[in-house]
Amino acid sequence: MYLKEVLFILELKKITLADRPLFESYLSRPDQRGSECAFTNLFVWQDCYGIYWTVVHDFLVIKVKRNEVDFFLQPFGGKDEDLPKLFAEIKEYHEGKPFEIHGIYDDGKERLAKAFPEMEFIEDRDNWDYVYLREKLASLSGRKYHGKKNHINYFLKTFQYQYEPISDANIEECRRVKSDWSDQKDSD
Repeated sequence: MYLKEVLFILELKKITLADRPLFESYLSRPDQRGSECAFTNLFVWQDCYGIYWTVVHDFLVIKVKRNEVDFFLQPFGGKDEDLPKLFAEIKEYHEGKPFEIHGIYDDGKERLAKAFPEMEFIEDRDNWDYVYLREKLASLSGRKYHGKKNHINYFLKTFQYQYEPISDANIEECRRVKSDWSDQKDSD
C-alpha cells in the first residue's frame, strides 16, 4: 500500500511589480542569462505574449503564449528530484497532451536530460539571443553589420522621428503606441 502524491492545480497569475523580489531570487543566477530570464522583459511583454507564472514544488514556472502556441520556459529553481512532480503538474494542466519547454540553456538541458532521458531537445536558432559589442554596434563597420546599417538608413530616409525621454507629459501616448503595436501584432 502507498500514498499517491496529490497534484496541485497550476494557479497561474499575471506579473506585478510586487513580484520582482521573488523573480529575482530565481532568475539572478549566473546560468540564467537569456533575455527571457529578465524580470523587466517578462513584466513589460506579459500582455503581448500572454505571460503568466506560479511557484510549484519550489520551481518558478512561467507560461507564455506566442503565435497561438502555449509553452513554458525552462523551470527555475527547485530540486532535480522534484522535476518529475513538476512535469506531472504541467501535463495535468495540459490535460495529458504534449507540451513544449522553451528557453533551455546548456545547464538546464543537462538538468532536464538527467531527469528525462527520453526528452527530445530541438535547437531553435530563430529565437537565440544575440550579443554584440557596444563599440561595434555603435559604428556598424564591416560586412557583419551591413544589413543592420541598411535597416537604419531605410528608417532615417523613410520616417520623421525624435527622441524624448518618457515623462508624465507623454506616457499616455507611449501606452497608446504599445497598445496599437500589440493589436497589430495580434492581427498578423
